[in-house]
Amino acid sequence: EREREVLHWETSAFSPCFSQGGSPMSLIIVPCHGIYLKEGWLLAPFQVGEEPVFLQHVSTALQLLQHTPTSAGRALVFSGGPTRSETTVSEAASYLQLARDHRLLTAELEQDIHLEQFARDSLENIAYSVLLYAQKHQALPRDITVVGWGFKEERFRFHAATLQLSVPLTYVGVGQVQHGEAAALAAEAQTLALFRATPWGDQGLLADKRRRRNPHQTHDPAHAYPRSTRFPFARSWLL
Repeated sequence: EREREVLHWETSAFSPCFSQGGSPMSLIIVPCHGIYLKEGWLLAPFQVGEEPVFLQHVSTALQLLQHTPTSAGRALVFSGGPTRSETTVSEAASYLQLARDHRLLTAELEQDIHLEQFARDSLENIAYSVLLYAQKHQALPRDITVVGWGFKEERFRFHAATLQLSVPLTYVGVGQVQHGEAAALAAEAQTLALFRATPWGDQGLLADKRRRRNPHQTHDPAHAYPRSTRFPFARSWLL
């Protein structure tokens, strides 16, 4: 088994870049669910038909960003890696292109958008987005808003507790499952149960899913987010 990297983030010791960093901002996170290409979406079979909801996630997040004054500080992160073998385009980059193609962006909005291109699951969506934000802005966010499927709220709140995030978390649920709602809810309950049993997602079925979602073997957040940076999650994060 490959030796796992460990980054130590401590509540008791902030690095100088945080104590002397920029003012905290509001962070909006959109966990991506597929890869949008001009010729069509790359999706799992059960996701076909959900494309309009993914666009709603993007448009809702952009509306929230637009209504957050620039003077108060704001940032939006699209989060998701290159999870499909058919392309090296990341989920995050494809969502940005989706917003461009639907003319949802202004130059002012786009300068506040960041791409988190390593995440392979929901825990990594929130953890790596905070990492990216902290690295770019030299401060932790003032508050976090996650925009996604309404039925996944409990899972993201569980992740925030696992990471021991001390900032307020708002979850904005957008979209209804049009077909197979019972199956979707059952699958979500199973995924949440797996995370409750393995909160860091680094064992069993959750670890297998991460491996499958890295077809290009490009997953190297330890390089993108150096060991020298400290984060207040109160324990080690296993990559």
